[in-house]
Amino acid sequence: MEAARQVLRSSVEAELGPGVREFTLQNQALLEVLPDQAVRRRAALRVLSLKGTSQVHLAAELDHALAALVTQGEAFAQKAQERRAALEAGQRACREQYRQRAADSERAMVRLRAELDAQQLGLDEARAQHEQAVAEGEALLSALSLRERGFQRAFHDVQNEYQGLKAELAKESV
Repeated sequence: MEAARQVLRSSVEAELGPGVREFTLQNQALLEVLPDQAVRRRAALRVLSLKGTSQVHLAAELDHALAALVTQGEAFAQKAQERRAALEAGQRACREQYRQRAADSERAMVRLRAELDAQQLGLDEARAQHEQAVAEGEALLSALSLRERGFQRAFHDVQNEYQGLKAELAKESV
């Protein structure tokens, strides 16, 4: 804030006419001998009026400097308003970009969830088919084992029967 104040004072001082500059110098020169500000100003105004510079002339010079200050204030306000508008537009664009990206991400997540759900369903179906195939295979293996045992028993029975018959035939002589 102090830097802005100094810049503004410098720009106003650049616009001041010679009368106001002389008034300021007179005021400073009388500071030590006339500490009261009102008395000091009246004395400085008397000195200037003796030199041909009236209060009306000083007021006109100050009006000119104040007009320049007002112009600077308006220019600053315009620049600040433009900057504010640009920043707000940037923020709106940023919010819109976020909304768009968030919506895109949400849609992608919904699509991915649907794909994941479909893959999970496929996995569940594959697991169920696998479990059913394994169960059917085990049932078939169990049945095959029973048949093999039955066949082996029947085989041994028939083999024993024929071996017994062969042995009996071998005992008998003709």
